[in-house]
Parts: sequence; C-alpha cells; structure tokens
Amino acid sequence: MNNEDFNSVVERRIEQIRIILGAKAKEYSSDTDRLHNFKEGARMFNCTPERHLMFLNSKHLISINDMVTELNDKVQMAAFLEPEKAIAKWEEKIGDAINYLILLEGLVKERIVPNRVEAKSRCESGSPCPNPFACNAAGHCVYRAER
Repeated sequence: MNNEDFNSVVERRIEQIRIILGAKAKEYSSDTDRLHNFKEGARMFNCTPERHLMFLNSKHLISINDMVTELNDKVQMAAFLEPEKAIAKWEEKIGDAINYLILLEGLVKERIVPNRVEAKSRCESGSPCPNPFACNAAGHCVYRAER
C-alpha cells in the first residue's frame, strides 16, 4: 500500500471514530460521565471498569482473530464475490476494537489523574498545559517539570 492510500485509511478511520463514539455516547453514557456504563458494569460484576471494558472488547478481538485465521481461505472468495461487503466487515470489527481501546485510555487516564479538570485549572505554569493529564491533583505540572 502506498503512502497516499494508507493516509486515506487513517483519515477514514479517524472520521469513523468521531462519528461512532459521538453517536454511542448518547446511548451508553450518562449526562455527566462518558464512561458511566463501564463503571456500572464493573460494580455489577465486581471488577474494575477497565477489566469490564476488556471483557466487553474481547468479543471484538476474538472476532478479528477468527477473521485473521480464516483470511487466506476467504479472501479470494470475498474479493471475487463481494469485496465491498468484505472490506466493510473488516472496517466495522477493527473500528469497534479501536473505539474500545480509546475508551480504555479514558478510563486509565481518569484513574491516574481523577481530578484532571480541577488540576488543569490550577496548573502552576499559568499557561495551557500541552498534556492536561500531566497536572497532578496538587496542580503541579509534571509534564513541564520533566522537560
């Protein structure tokens, strides 16, 4: 795949992430917490929100793994018969897994810096922090201190 085609894949994926996560937010989050359902699921199943998310994402990862395993057998048939449907299925499965990983990133960052908004507003540097998750609860900008 040449660079232009690959960049098109990346741009399409980014666009799909925005669309899908935006639409799903209305369905799977509360008015105040985008990650609400993972936290409630964790309470229901006595695990961490991150573990609950990984449990839910496992169905996507297993499906992708099965598709990879079957790729050599099915790729010629799919490409010959209905390439658009074959590509759409891959895009959907890969997109689902990526979206769950983005949500996992949100859960992990929230756990590491639980009061991010409050800390960011008190950041000692006085200017917008290039990495808002680097401000600790005391308002000290860890990002700038490491530079």
